[in-house]
Amino acid sequence: MGACKKEAGLNNKTSPTIIGSYKGNVTVTLTAPSNIATANMLDDHVISFSRGSSNIVSMTTQLIQSTTATVSGTALTLQKHTVNSNSSFYTVEYGVGTFQNNTFTFDFHQDIYNTSNNTLEASGEWTGALNKE
Repeated sequence: MGACKKEAGLNNKTSPTIIGSYKGNVTVTLTAPSNIATANMLDDHVISFSRGSSNIVSMTTQLIQSTTATVSGTALTLQKHTVNSNSSFYTVEYGVGTFQNNTFTFDFHQDIYNTSNNTLEASGEWTGALNKE
């Protein structure tokens, strides 16, 4: 009998089917400094997940700049972190997701702050329920 190799956080008992591509519609809500929110739909968007190290997955998406997230069981967490900054602005991303029955449901956020006074200038929210391809 051969031995099975177990990967921490992404083992066959807790999340055997999360790796792969998920496709579906994404609702995009953008809020400008005037606090006016606009919502749009992105049809047939794809987010792909591949194994990273330990309980980290690599993700490929054009929605946000983050490329890795933490997975525990079927829950995905994108810890709040700064993805870029310059002398005028800095961008913070965070979010959550759930893998269940070949569907990835998520709520990702991106906030843009003024560097000089830490004032929120704009924000974006991406939500959806994508089906595994």
